[in-house]
Amino acid sequence: MKKRIIEFLKANKIELLFLALIIILASFLRFYKINELHFFTYDQARDDLIVKRILVDHKFTLLGPQSSMRGVYLPPFYYYTLVPILWLSGLNPIGVDVYTALIGVLTVLLLWWVVREFFGRVPALIIAALYATSPLIVELSHRAWNPNTQPFFILLFLYLLYKLFKTKKEKFLVFSSLVYGYVINLHYGSAALFPIWVFAFIWGLAKLKRKSLVFLSLFLLFLFGAPLILFDLRHDFMLSNNIYLHFFAGDRMSISPYNFLEPMVASIYQLFVALLSGSFIQTAQVPFEFWGKLKSVLNFAPVSIIAHKPLLVQYQWWGLGLFISIISSTVWFYIKKKKVLILNLLLSFILVSAFISRLYTGKFYFFYYIFIYIIPFLFLGLFFYLLWQKRIGKILAILIFILMFSFNLKHVLVFEKPERIIDDIQRISKVIAEDIDETKTFNLMSNYHNPDRWDHNAVDYRYFIEAFYGKRGLDWQPEDYKKAEILYVIAEGGLPDPINTQIMEIYEFKPKEILDTWELEDNVIIYKLGK
Repeated sequence: MKKRIIEFLKANKIELLFLALIIILASFLRFYKINELHFFTYDQARDDLIVKRILVDHKFTLLGPQSSMRGVYLPPFYYYTLVPILWLSGLNPIGVDVYTALIGVLTVLLLWWVVREFFGRVPALIIAALYATSPLIVELSHRAWNPNTQPFFILLFLYLLYKLFKTKKEKFLVFSSLVYGYVINLHYGSAALFPIWVFAFIWGLAKLKRKSLVFLSLFLLFLFGAPLILFDLRHDFMLSNNIYLHFFAGDRMSISPYNFLEPMVASIYQLFVALLSGSFIQTAQVPFEFWGKLKSVLNFAPVSIIAHKPLLVQYQWWGLGLFISIISSTVWFYIKKKKVLILNLLLSFILVSAFISRLYTGKFYFFYYIFIYIIPFLFLGLFFYLLWQKRIGKILAILIFILMFSFNLKHVLVFEKPERIIDDIQRISKVIAEDIDETKTFNLMSNYHNPDRWDHNAVDYRYFIEAFYGKRGLDWQPEDYKKAEILYVIAEGGLPDPINTQIMEIYEFKPKEILDTWELEDNVIIYKLGK
């Protein structure tokens, strides 16, 4: 193995030099100002708080993050993945951002390797460079959130399936099941790929010799869901009932082509043109929901492709040209019967995902597709591979790459001026922590500067108060606010009458008086309310 590695390094010096430059660029873009913790809101703070309680308080959990469906949770393995991350970072939540950024860099490296094996060295370097600088991908890789690491594991899952079908070796089915089981722990959107795993499992039963390893792959996938099954058995099938109520009793599923065909086609079109030619525009009002209307996407209407940020994605006319070129390349390869296994895998990932997901007729957000954001770049690799076969095609490929790479560099790293950074949160948390009387129960709420912040339960502040200063308040359900004796109100966005404000956290607490007030920098006021 050592000899093979040395020979590979010697034989590919120039390629590896370019790859090193791409990795350096990808690292810079993903780690730039990451220590400021620009994005630390409800989901991130909640996750870190639960992981802190696993790590420090040894309060283990069978549930992962709550999904977009109320009362339905992911399996918990994402939380347990973060345990060593928070331990190494000394409970500093920036550690999770660093972990996410590192996975983002590794995705660039894995993409280079996969495209190299699929389509050759030059397309691999081109696609790695474009993915490394994609404004949308960099934004996702720059901050912690459980779906944001999915592209790496989905790409690994696809590659392992490719190796399985090519080599007919059972170990690749086992490894792909391990990876896919973890992917579902990151976001339920990836459950749309379950039919592909089922096909691989049935194919394995029919084609592979060691059936014990085939069934081991099924058992491994079961283990990733076992905590939820155990929780359901212990809580009168609460999760199963909630899933039934949401999907079926709520009439959010439809197999009628009139309901899913147009959104499916619109989704595929939007995925390609937005990811390959998208740039951010800032706006105060973001239509988070994706309606899936062809008229809208064909008119180049902006789409919200990033969750919980006031950024819309505006894509370009040449993105449509790339999409048409990719379709033409795919048809050409099928006619020539070349790269058929690779094409079948890529098409199955995009078509099955779009079909299964759009059977859901409830509110749909484009970031549900994060798990297949990697796929358009693989199709783009196919297009560059085709161009690279002819001399004139090489010239065209270089020109397209230069234009796309320049566009990415011009629009990458779109940051709003942060309303607060980690030092601000910690400074405010310290004021509250120093005042807390541990003989009285207390709770927290916030009124944020940002009008897009829908939560007021101050999970971000309570994380620092608990993790850094050892003061644990009650949790953030309505009944917890009723039980509290003291309520600290962090008014970032102004709160002229904290006693009578009709925000859930306050009216459930039922305050009678303001016990104390602190006026801090940046017009932040802390109110201490009593009953």
